[in-house]
Amino acid sequence: MFSNLYDIVSESPTYQEIDKTLSFPDYIAHCRHHIEKRRQDLSIPADAKRIIDANSPFELRSTQSKAKYGVLFIHGLFDSPFTFREIANLLQAQGILCRSILLPGHGTKPGDLLNVTYHDWLKAAKYGIESFEKEVDQLFLAGYSTGAALSLYHALHYEQISGLVLLAPAIQIKTPVRALLTCHQIARWICIKNPWVCQVDEIDYTKYRSIALNPVVQLNSLAAVIQDKYKEATLPAPLLMILSAEDETISSQAAMAFFSQLKHERNRMLLYSSVERKYKDKRIISRLSHYPDKRIEHLSHVGMPYSAFNEHYGENGDYLYASHANEADITFGAYNRIDENTHDWLLKVGMTKKQRRPLTYNPDFHYMADTIKEFILTS
Repeated sequence: MFSNLYDIVSESPTYQEIDKTLSFPDYIAHCRHHIEKRRQDLSIPADAKRIIDANSPFELRSTQSKAKYGVLFIHGLFDSPFTFREIANLLQAQGILCRSILLPGHGTKPGDLLNVTYHDWLKAAKYGIESFEKEVDQLFLAGYSTGAALSLYHALHYEQISGLVLLAPAIQIKTPVRALLTCHQIARWICIKNPWVCQVDEIDYTKYRSIALNPVVQLNSLAAVIQDKYKEATLPAPLLMILSAEDETISSQAAMAFFSQLKHERNRMLLYSSVERKYKDKRIISRLSHYPDKRIEHLSHVGMPYSAFNEHYGENGDYLYASHANEADITFGAYNRIDENTHDWLLKVGMTKKQRRPLTYNPDFHYMADTIKEFILTS
């Protein structure tokens, strides 16, 4: 049904096509070599290893000769396999074979996303799925944001997928983001040839901070295709969906509506909200994401996959804008750059006393991880 899709490739790709015959360890080596060639921040050897490790695909094997369960992790837009390192480490300890792919255009430099298409991402995910052939009895896809959308697409194509774990799934981009996207597309139509939504200093070694227009267009197109496909089909595998009601990037309302139309009795939703919520649907578990003692108002899109102990994004993380526990003058939550800039202006003119910054970790990470583990092991 989807065979034509995989024949479409981007023009002038800034990455090498994946050789389908590569073993997964060889695929990892292939990607590490590509990252080393493309990145421009590897001059210090100690930093270079850390950076390449964070951005490269990984494999965490169980001690068993053949694992019962396998999980393919698919990161989000502008991100890298670092997104799922902590969750994968916990699942490996349960005897689960864990692999993460690198989506084309990622892990190197933001300009490498200028020519990719979502078809390229789908082909990379297809390789990752097929790499598990004869390796596990049950295969799960775990995707974050764009990775969740890619997982949903492939779940209709591969009968052997036993379940989906979807973190902040990009089933629909939030309305303000789509409005911004429309404005940039209009500007291009009237010959303002700027391929960037914004360009900023690249100070985060695990993800891009600059935003190119093309990958956002590609994600929006992929989301539309998924919504169209699921009008005609039912997802055969159960899913665990994890959402923040206040998500500033994807539409949590659209994701919840999508969940509601799927009737599988084993489907589960873990919904984070800053206020108490009750649902008649017993498949939905609501968790508070408001932590006044930590100055956390709600859970952000970007912080969901990471724990407070994460070495990069946690309370003592090395990232410049990590949500450090000792920053008493900052409120953390589901804020985007528009919120930040507006609030910084109010701070400057004396109309508020605190900054707002996106929360870079999930204070409920271990409950979330246990929920993922239980979902997989009880399938």
